[in-house]
Amino acid sequence: MLHRMVSPTPAATPCVLLIEDDLALAELVARHLSDSGFAVSTAADAVEGWARLQAAQVDLVVLDIMLP
Repeated sequence: MLHRMVSPTPAATPCVLLIEDDLALAELVARHLSDSGFAVSTAADAVEGWARLQAAQVDLVVLDIMLP
């Protein structure tokens, strides 16, 4: 069964946290997500990503699985 999370404020823009150490790839993915209507926050490593995740409401994390 597929479950969909419902935001408490339907008009709110979904926020994506992108954790990617390749700057060029991060910019490309962030631009695409932003053009698709998402608010995007980026982090270059897991430590920065964890801090951003704890500091703000995030709806989705896109994580580079090959982070050093």
